[in-house]
Amino acid sequence: MYINTKTPTWQWGALAYHMWDVADSQSDRHYQSKSFLQPVLVKHFNKGWYVGTQDLLWSYDWRSAKWNIPLGVRFGRVTKIGKQPVNLFVEPIYQPVDDGVQMEWAVKLNMTFLFPK
Repeated sequence: MYINTKTPTWQWGALAYHMWDVADSQSDRHYQSKSFLQPVLVKHFNKGWYVGTQDLLWSYDWRSAKWNIPLGVRFGRVTKIGKQPVNLFVEPIYQPVDDGVQMEWAVKLNMTFLFPK
């Protein structure tokens, strides 16, 4: 994982990992081999507003040769409700590849309570 926080008004980076199943010799379990990537790109504006990539993982299943690449944009603001700092955002998500599991469209609404030092 790498996240650059030194560029003014921009955050960028990525989280990447791969998952292997070590139990492939057991007859009741399926062998797993999946790669995951979560790109991070956020532009910060005045008064706590920001726009960026969604927090969903892109994945590739090496066994079934299937991709899962959700696409979306997050619009949010860090503000206060009373004295409590919060992060509020909305995130429309589109799933262009239909693997039979994911929804084609979704909307994520979020409120995160922040507790800075």
